[in-house]
Amino acid sequence: MRLRILTGVALAAAAAAAYATFVPPQPVHIEPLPPLDFPPTKILADTVVLQLDIDAAGAVTNVAVWSSSGDKQIDAAALAAGGKCTFAAATQDGQPIAATTQIFYRLSSYRRTEYVGADGKKAGTAAPKAATADNKAAPPGK
Repeated sequence: MRLRILTGVALAAAAAAAYATFVPPQPVHIEPLPPLDFPPTKILADTVVLQLDIDAAGAVTNVAVWSSSGDKQIDAAALAAGGKCTFAAATQDGQPIAATTQIFYRLSSYRRTEYVGADGKKAGTAAPKAATADNKAAPPGK
């Protein structure tokens, strides 16, 4: 009975030690997405997940879309940016090895709208009114 307990403990310790010796690739530089040109009324709520193959030197050797944002322009920009990322290589037992990791780019914005007044001017573009008896300017400092 005692031998069985020691064997179980020894196996668990060996499994934990083997797992602890693997260190996944660590990001050194994640390239941001370049500015994307979208119409002002487009609502963005997109995430693209990339799968990157990292060699033993930490260089990205392959980039693929793991989960698409649904927008070809965003996916293409993410693929280009993902190829410019750099990593510290993964290690197994202290030795650098090739590995695979994932990163994601999340884009979000609100619908931008322009309000047009009755005079045909966009909101906020009208010249300030001069002070009159009906429209007194606020005193300075208030």
